[in-house]
Amino acid sequence: MLGEKLNIRNVSLDNFCYFCIAAVASLAVFFILHNANWVIGDDFEWLKTTALGIAEPISYHVGNGRFVPFNHFDSNLTLFLPCGNTAFVHYLLVAIVFCLASFSFLKALKTHVPNANGVLLLGAYSFFVYESVNVYLSIIYPEKIIILGFALFMYLFQKLHEENFGGRLILLCAVVLYITYAKEPVFGVFVVFSLVNLLFRRRKINANEKRFCYFCLLNAFVYALLYYFIVFQHSDSFYNQGRVQLTYIQNIVESVKHQPFLIVILGFLVYRIYIILKSREISVLDGFLFMSVAYCSAYFILKLNDGYYFIPSVVLALPSICKALSELLQQKKIKYLVYVFLCLLLYKSAKNIIVMGESTSYNRTYYPEYFQNLARIAETNTIYAVTDSLKMSDLHYGYKVKNDEIFIGYWMTPRNLNYKFTYISSVDSVPKGSYVRIYDNGLKFYKK
Repeated sequence: MLGEKLNIRNVSLDNFCYFCIAAVASLAVFFILHNANWVIGDDFEWLKTTALGIAEPISYHVGNGRFVPFNHFDSNLTLFLPCGNTAFVHYLLVAIVFCLASFSFLKALKTHVPNANGVLLLGAYSFFVYESVNVYLSIIYPEKIIILGFALFMYLFQKLHEENFGGRLILLCAVVLYITYAKEPVFGVFVVFSLVNLLFRRRKINANEKRFCYFCLLNAFVYALLYYFIVFQHSDSFYNQGRVQLTYIQNIVESVKHQPFLIVILGFLVYRIYIILKSREISVLDGFLFMSVAYCSAYFILKLNDGYYFIPSVVLALPSICKALSELLQQKKIKYLVYVFLCLLLYKSAKNIIVMGESTSYNRTYYPEYFQNLARIAETNTIYAVTDSLKMSDLHYGYKVKNDEIFIGYWMTPRNLNYKFTYISSVDSVPKGSYVRIYDNGLKFYKK
């Protein structure tokens, strides 16, 4: 009878945790869709393509050191949906990707950590949302697809090990192929994973797993060749070039400031290497952990230190860390301390979703109204931008000016897809009573 009561209590607790997981996911989806609208920044990419019913070409993100033809290519799915040119449908697609990523991540955890109870799953998912919700609240981040791809990969690879089914191998290869061309560092991390399996786990993997590893090596080789001949040889500037004046050590420090969980990942790596050397055994979860470190190392080298760049690394490392936590939960002395920690993660996740969601919702209201007001002015007046050809040749300065032109043209009635400011070198040359936009030393807009 006592055993039955404990079992019922555990089932009830697990069900409550699953309810909380659904609640966290629903809260995130609500804010992803709330006040869906175009905001300033890279959203202009959609204002020139799918928001006009035009497919985004794979050549859009090829050149100037970039070779990610599938970056945002998923947005073309909106063309097949009713009202697909609206911001809401674009964010509906983002919400679907988020739900798929959430489901795949939880399936991957259950597959690799079979003794994980509801509390651990809730804590892990809460942290997953805490880390990743930022990239789903804005349409611009390709990390949303990378996260989904990595979560699917971790789940499908284990299923390939258990079932050795050829159809699953094809699906797994398709996932890897797509995300390889959606973000540059991806091809390298699968090289790391493949080498770990082929060199250190060869006797533990089946024939299809070996085929998958060889596919990853071939895929990386093809990607590197295409990058070299299509992009590298024809680029005289590269993404982020000249923007970060930091040494590599300084950049790593800044990266850790923006993404503190990197300390946990690197610390856990040291711990796992010690265990591997001691036991002479390496698991598939260790392979994911090495992928995680390889992914963040790529951004250390590229000197890109914003926190969202490292979110896919966090996703790759979580199953291995959760496995260690599940073992700690077997020890009664610290079990409840771990439970308290996991509950704090739930609180932080919900709070983060609300804070960031409200901020995003405000931007989705403010910026459309701001540009609609500018568009109404531009319909009947000339707007002078004080600039010159030298300033406009600067990639980031020119980006700000052209970004504004695209947004103003989009909101004009009738829509003017080729709208341009009237460029002028000095504010003194602007006729009295005309509107002036200045980009030097902060943004200024006024009527002279």
